[in-house]
Amino acid sequence: SPPAVQFTLRFGSNGGEPKDFTLGKDSAVKIGRDPKSDVPVNLPGISWNHAELRLRELDGAWRLCAVDLSSNGTGYKAPGEGSGIKRLPRGEGAEVQDTGLVVVPMKIKAESGKNAMDLRMCFSVEFQKEGKDRKQDSGQTTATETQNEAAKNQVEKKEEKVEEKKE
Repeated sequence: SPPAVQFTLRFGSNGGEPKDFTLGKDSAVKIGRDPKSDVPVNLPGISWNHAELRLRELDGAWRLCAVDLSSNGTGYKAPGEGSGIKRLPRGEGAEVQDTGLVVVPMKIKAESGKNAMDLRMCFSVEFQKEGKDRKQDSGQTTATETQNEAAKNQVEKKEEKVEEKKE
């Protein structure tokens, strides 16, 4: 059975304060319109149960995976420059790496006066390293805020490149 994985979700647009989670084998972090979700998202295009983060066995090792359960899709951007937001295949788990970015929903209807950022919610996943001191001093918080801004800017840049397919 896999060791529990601890991680923090840091939210960009339309998200709230960072949230810490510990996941074991049979638990999941649920994302969706359901107010009882671990990460409730009340945006147009978000399904009641939109996506979840859970542990899956890939190539003989347990990995944190994002699973899309929605009709409008879930996007994932791997860490590092140059990788765009890719739509996850529905129902399949895709590995989430440290500082990877999850975007919901992938498909949005254009609304006048709103840009893609208003219609989506994104968060980055940060794994808690073993033995790392988890107390936040003020210095760390500013680093986090800077990171958050960087993540937002990164998403905004990427958003412009994500072309919406007309139904």
